Amino acid sequence: MIFHNLKKQIKLTLRDKNYFIFTLIFPVALIFVLGNLLSGSFNQDTSAHLQIVYTQDGSSQLGQAFEQFAKAAGSKNVTFTAEKNEATGKKKIQKGKATAFVSTENEELTVVTNYPETVEKAMLDSYIGAFSSEYSFIKGTAKIDSSQIEKAVERVKLPKRAIKTEKASTSDNVSSFEYYAIAMISMTMMMGLVYGINSYRAEKLRNTIVRLETSPVRKTQILFGNFFGELTVQVLALIILMLVSQFVFGVQWGKYAIFIFAVFLSLGIFSVFLGMALDIFSNGNPAIAGASTIIVNIFAFIGGAYFPMISPTIQKFSPIGWANISSREILYNHDLSAMTIPITMNLGMTLILLLLVLFVQKRRRA
Repeated sequence: MIFHNLKKQIKLTLRDKNYFIFTLIFPVALIFVLGNLLSGSFNQDTSAHLQIVYTQDGSSQLGQAFEQFAKAAGSKNVTFTAEKNEATGKKKIQKGKATAFVSTENEELTVVTNYPETVEKAMLDSYIGAFSSEYSFIKGTAKIDSSQIEKAVERVKLPKRAIKTEKASTSDNVSSFEYYAIAMISMTMMMGLVYGINSYRAEKLRNTIVRLETSPVRKTQILFGNFFGELTVQVLALIILMLVSQFVFGVQWGKYAIFIFAVFLSLGIFSVFLGMALDIFSNGNPAIAGASTIIVNIFAFIGGAYFPMISPTIQKFSPIGWANISSREILYNHDLSAMTIPITMNLGMTLILLLLVLFVQKRRRA
């Protein structure tokens, strides 16, 4: 009975054109529009000054040479700052406090930067290229045997492929398309609230609720059938939006896709059941259905779905905010522990709502 009700609910939802508008077309359009219009607020103009941090490695010739180069090459437009360890230098990159980090460990030159395709990259490449040429010349001419100078220069020469430039993305340093892709997927999952409320109302509007209630089907079977049916179409929308975000807007979910999917799924579970619970508690009051979209938009605004300047503290008062913060932490800071709170909260509140719904239905039957 649950399966038949589930299948019926999926068919009814997929026949509704509003499902495709609000869960597929509308989110993709918002990602495109907001991602383009507000891209400037996600980009920091650092063209006036280049900040380079490097490790103090006095034990290697390459480290000593780069430190001398840094002292001589510094200017009002370029600042070189020494750090004692690699972790501290990379942390500055992750927080956006420096343009690039240079490591000379194991006689290898590695550059990590937040700006791989901007003016800063061109400036950085120029400085690294100048150092490479200088180091090769000094290293080669230091050889006593003049007949070996040419071979020595070739041995220490740093080819372009040896200079690695990587993007160190963090949850505080994302592009507009990445930010709004996560935000719009969260908001779409929260739209399950609307479909949850309408899962029973649709039966009343079609005048099929009486036939359904008088059939040999328990109310719990109807409840779970409707829930899993609406959840299935939400999962379908989630998969499509994540694929579109990756292949159209360039959001690289990578190996963390399954963990972020779990966060979004938990939000979808909570929102669908919250909608069904509100409809049951209000005994089908049409005012609840009318306010459902407003509730979703309030959660979206508080959760920072529209504007990135919303405080993280305020975002935590919204289920959409939980999902947004958690997804960015997982994707860019690789912090899997960030999924614990939103998943626990969403599933925990769903369980509480389930117990309350069963209690209310039991009292009504009595």
